[in-house]
Amino acid sequence: SIKSIGEGAFSDCWNSLKEVHISDIGNFCQIDFENNESNPLNFARHLYIDGEELSEVIIPEGVSKISKFAFREGEGITSVSIPNTVSTIGEYAFSNCWNLKTITLGDGIQTIGEYAFESNWNLQRTYIPDEAWLYHVSIDSKGNECLFNHDLYVGKVPMTSLEVPDNIVDCPILPLLYNSSITSL
Repeated sequence: SIKSIGEGAFSDCWNSLKEVHISDIGNFCQIDFENNESNPLNFARHLYIDGEELSEVIIPEGVSKISKFAFREGEGITSVSIPNTVSTIGEYAFSNCWNLKTITLGDGIQTIGEYAFESNWNLQRTYIPDEAWLYHVSIDSKGNECLFNHDLYVGKVPMTSLEVPDNIVDCPILPLLYNSSITSL
């Protein structure tokens, strides 16, 4: 399987590339794309697996990272489900997925890179495993505002309040919650 694609590999494909067909989503999300022009999805905007356009991205158990730029510009993507085995979501991994409405984040996530969820203004719900998740994840606030700019759920329960434990002295995720469904802090 492909491990990496160099800088600008698809830079001349602005008008000609319409679809990207893959056979294994687990391998695809781990490709090291040098920049956005290294990923053909940046130009095609439509990702297919087994001949069907991918709307629900379900990352398989066992995948440990989602590489930078992996699903950037995926117009057909409406939901993303990330398992507990994923520890890192790279920079720009899901940026500009204009139709993305729902994200489910696993409790193994330790790092979310800058702009990983940039410009997903149609996002309506983010599901997190539990409240403690908010305190152990390292999230770059640059470009990730819309990750929590709507309804936030713990499991299947809407989160409307948050009580920060006394032992938490630094919580970089708090500024990102200002426009969420949380009304009491």
